[in-house]
Amino acid sequence: IRKVPTQPGVRAMAIDEQRGLLITASVLTGSLWVQDIETGEVLKKAGTVMPMIREMEIDSSLGVAVLTTWAAVYKFDYLAGL
Repeated sequence: IRKVPTQPGVRAMAIDEQRGLLITASVLTGSLWVQDIETGEVLKKAGTVMPMIREMEIDSSLGVAVLTTWAAVYKFDYLAGL
């Protein structure tokens, strides 16, 4: 067990165990971060997603995160550019 520092205000998170990635979404920043779960290094940032992030699910076989807010549904390819 370890602590992984991440962005403030994380409301939704997921772990891609196959790739060792932590994906977080913040209600404060409106951003989606992809981090190395071992080191905490931020590998990718995407955003701004508003208003008010609600829930997130990932499909690790596709490398896609689906994120809901109060008003919209977003799809992110969290592996693009890694």
